[in-house]
Amino acid sequence: MQPYLPTGFEPNVFARKSTVDGIGLFAGKRLQKEDIICLYSGNVVSETTESKYVVKVSDQNGSILIDGHDVDNFSGKWINHSLRPNARLVKPIGGILRYKERRVIIVESLKEIQKGEEIFIDYGEEYFMKGGVLDPTYMYGLE
Repeated sequence: MQPYLPTGFEPNVFARKSTVDGIGLFAGKRLQKEDIICLYSGNVVSETTESKYVVKVSDQNGSILIDGHDVDNFSGKWINHSLRPNARLVKPIGGILRYKERRVIIVESLKEIQKGEEIFIDYGEEYFMKGGVLDPTYMYGLE
């Protein structure tokens, strides 16, 4: 087993080498359905960014893009993609939170997740669009 990587402030998770892709986020304890797993945060960016850590979040003020590439970020940036996710991104009630200059959203479990199990979200087709065409890597993930 690879050594754990720093994951921010959340005690429920740890990061290590994923069997799916690069680094992954894993449950540090058994999580129940609808538990808050961790946070995803970053700076607001434009659509022209090349970062692979960008998520699109919508609230009552429209949509924004949050780039979670910062090394000192919360744990959410380590979550890999799956077409059969066990977690999802959730906008907090009342809108997107702030932590210093960053925007913050919640990562919530969709079902029970066992200790040591990797956490996945569905990045969505938009994440995998290249020049208006869906990149076939969208279909990769847990089977």
